Amino acid sequence: MKKMCSVVLVLLVSTILFGCGIKEKIEQEASEAITEKVLEKSSGGEVDVDIDGENFAITGEDGEKIEIGATDWPDDEFFKDIPKLDAGSIASTIASDTGTMLVVNDVDADTFSSYYEDIKSAFSQNPVEANYEGLITYSASNENGITISINYTTEDGSVVISASKTTE
Repeated sequence: MKKMCSVVLVLLVSTILFGCGIKEKIEQEASEAITEKVLEKSSGGEVDVDIDGENFAITGEDGEKIEIGATDWPDDEFFKDIPKLDAGSIASTIASDTGTMLVVNDVDADTFSSYYEDIKSAFSQNPVEANYEGLITYSASNENGITISINYTTEDGSVVISASKTTE
């Protein structure tokens, strides 16, 4: 009888704790630990992983940080000169100390065409552009030393924008 009461008590406490979000916190911490071990093995260095819902950050032992998953328009130094694309839905961003990449889905061709012209006006130094089999791509720099690369896939309306400091 004592054993049965102990089992019931453990089940009751577990249910209460897991119902209060403890289960999610334990799962998150376990995911962070596993991800850290995998990244440390593959990179040969120490890393810290911080998972926060759909977003996560990886910090290397040198202090460099990569943040993945945000669904807002970036407000960092790399995107400050880039006209905001007010169409589609932001799927994800990847931001680091050296650059930022943004993925936007469901952008129609007419909207992209207008946006493309805005990009070309804002970034006009050393331009390279191509349009081949449903992929439109453009790369250039601006006077502030930011290099942008933009790719648009006509088939699915996805836009990928990457920005970084111009390297000599």
